[in-house]
Amino acid sequence: MSGSGSEEEEKNAFRVVDRRRFDADGSDRDEGEIGKAVPVEPAAAPAGTSESAGPSETAGAPGADATPGTGAAPSGGATDPSDTMPGGEPNPGEPPPPTFSSLILSLSTQALFTLGEIAESPDAEPQIDLLAGKQLIDLLGVLQEKTSGNLDAGESELMERILYDLRLRFVEIARRSTARPPEN
Repeated sequence: MSGSGSEEEEKNAFRVVDRRRFDADGSDRDEGEIGKAVPVEPAAAPAGTSESAGPSETAGAPGADATPGTGAAPSGGATDPSDTMPGGEPNPGEPPPPTFSSLILSLSTQALFTLGEIAESPDAEPQIDLLAGKQLIDLLGVLQEKTSGNLDAGESELMERILYDLRLRFVEIARRSTARPPEN
C-alpha cells in the first residue's frame, strides 16, 4: 500500500454537518455556525469486530443531525447514541426500544382487539373472535408462569393486572355472546 495513513483516514473520515438553526436551549444560532462540520470521535468497536471500522460503523455526535446516506443509520439491533436526542429520549419517528412490558402490552392489545373491545377503525363494527382472544390470554398466562420470579415488581404487577382485566372481560363477553339469539 502506498500513501500515508492520514490521507486515507481523511478520505474515509466521517463528517457530520450541523444545520440546525437553534441551539439546544432554543436560542437562535449565529449564521456562521450553521453548516459547520462537527468533530466526531470514532465509536469504540464492539467486541469481536475489527479495529478498522468504516465510515458506516462510526457513531455521530449525540444531538447532531446526520444527513441520510452518511452512515449514521441505526445498526440492526445495536443501540446507537445518535438515535437519541440530547435528553435521552428517542428521536421522533423511531420506535421505542423493545421491553418485556411492551411485549405484554402488545399481546393484551391484540387480545382486546379479538374480544371486540377495540374496533379496526372508528366507524367499523368491532369483530369478536373468542377463540383467538382465549389463546392470547392463555399465552399471557404461560408467559406469567414461565417468567415467575424473574420479573421486576412493575412488570409483575403489570402482568397480573392485565391478565385479571382480560380474563374478566373474556368471561363477560362470552356470557353476552351466548345470551344473544343466533343471527340468521
